[in-house]
Amino acid sequence: MELKRGDIIMSYEKSITSWIVAKFTKSKYSHVGVYLGNNEYISAVPFKSVCITKTDTIKYFDVYRMKEITKEQIDKVIEFCESKINAKYDFMQCILLFYRKVSGKLKKNNSDPNENKYECSELIGEAFASQGIKFCEHIENTFPGTIADSDLTEFICSKGKIKG
Repeated sequence: MELKRGDIIMSYEKSITSWIVAKFTKSKYSHVGVYLGNNEYISAVPFKSVCITKTDTIKYFDVYRMKEITKEQIDKVIEFCESKINAKYDFMQCILLFYRKVSGKLKKNNSDPNENKYECSELIGEAFASQGIKFCEHIENTFPGTIADSDLTEFICSKGKIKG
């Protein structure tokens, strides 16, 4: 299956960080990005920033596709993500996301410090929400598994074997 611009890349790497993210979010995925074409995808990368990366650098990933989305919406989602290139990774948001997930207090506080900083799910959730597409009621509670489990997406293919 050939990847298409706007496809959603879900990955899991064999690292303690990936294990923690997957465990706390009750998902087999720890990272999410959007496919741009030409073997590239965009995401918020821990210890880096929002950046474009080659898909061949990911050992294991699954591809999901929106069931209903226009080319114009895909272009706007990608434009949103590209406008955030070099925005710093938001570690504080990750900590708050885990706290909200574990505590059951899933509503985001207005005081959450995330100005021009993103973690991967937040970037992708906001990009799609900018086009009226929400994977869950409160976009700030979007996790990789939330996107994969959404009725709005469908599984397309895998590269490697995702830990399940």
